[in-house]
Amino acid sequence: MKDIAHHRHAGLRGRPIAIWVFTFGLVISLIGASLFKNIDDSWSEVIQKTIPKDSVLNAVSAISLTAISVACAWSLLIAGFAFLFRWVLTWQTTYGWPRYFFYAFKFADGQAIAGWMRITLDPSNGTLHAMGKSFQADGNMTGVECVPWKSDIVSGGTFREQATCYILYSLNPSAAERAKRPYRDGLLRFRLLKRDDLKEDYIWPEPSQLGEEQYFGHQQAVDRDKMRNLAYAESAVLKGKTDKEIENALTHELIVRRESLLAAMASLERNLKDA
Repeated sequence: MKDIAHHRHAGLRGRPIAIWVFTFGLVISLIGASLFKNIDDSWSEVIQKTIPKDSVLNAVSAISLTAISVACAWSLLIAGFAFLFRWVLTWQTTYGWPRYFFYAFKFADGQAIAGWMRITLDPSNGTLHAMGKSFQADGNMTGVECVPWKSDIVSGGTFREQATCYILYSLNPSAAERAKRPYRDGLLRFRLLKRDDLKEDYIWPEPSQLGEEQYFGHQQAVDRDKMRNLAYAESAVLKGKTDKEIENALTHELIVRRESLLAAMASLERNLKDA
């Protein structure tokens, strides 16, 4: 999420691919013109020695054929490099996406919520999108208890001079009503957890999996005043061939991590300098 907090990507449309290709093509064309002059001089010399003076048409045809061949060769070369540039930029833009995270927060009445989210990148325009599922942490975390949500507003910004990720999301109305959630639209705000955020006698919350990044922030309701809750999140690495397989793996892993996520939340509540 730390790179999302710094996200300023404009997508491939914002990349000056045309300028790169034009510049490269110009350089290649200059080189090609120089080589073609040498080829043209060589062909002229050959023509003068081997072709009778009255065979002008044959001479012109020979020179034209060479010019067309050279032009086609340079065009194919430039097109090949343009494709290579495009492929490299696409790979650079989409590498590492989508990203997966587990999170937890607790309402004022003590009810704990745990969930997972997937953040994807649209390489054409650089926009981020998020979707996820949340569950009541003390429940069975089955499909009946699931409250899906989605967001088309995911961005990076600054909060208290710290790079922060913002996710403005909407719950599925019918699922939220069934689960008796006290709101319908919410905001998740996370930033990287640092040692300076904790008290001197802190107890560092252990992540569910070693080496994964930890984040903290707040969940708050957009359509309800004074509903603001401390939240914890950690990165995850999931593999799957289809979205369905990945979603099932995320839900299964969330059940496994549930206790550690809540323990990390409790640790933050005790040890954060400013909750």
